[in-house]
Amino acid sequence: MSQLPNMVIVMSRCSRSREPFGMRFEELSQGLWVTDWAFPVRENTAKKEGYDQSDIKGAFAGSDEYPSCPFCKGDSVIYCSRCGKVSCYDGSSGTARRA
Repeated sequence: MSQLPNMVIVMSRCSRSREPFGMRFEELSQGLWVTDWAFPVRENTAKKEGYDQSDIKGAFAGSDEYPSCPFCKGDSVIYCSRCGKVSCYDGSSGTARRA
């Protein structure tokens, strides 16, 4: 019987609008995460679902399936090793904003 992949939803914010959204990450192998889905989510819903408590550790990358930020359509993602959060990155600003 094959084991289902480890998946987690983490919170992010659009680097332009600051709107919250969730990103789904799938662990392809030990410590290698790939994001493959993003969706707008209200903060109260995210808290109720526990998305605001999720985090990932290890290396990560985007996949061809990643639809981009639902607000600015940026397709870059950045991980802050200091705070442990994943955020949308617009690819042009000098700073990234965390969730």
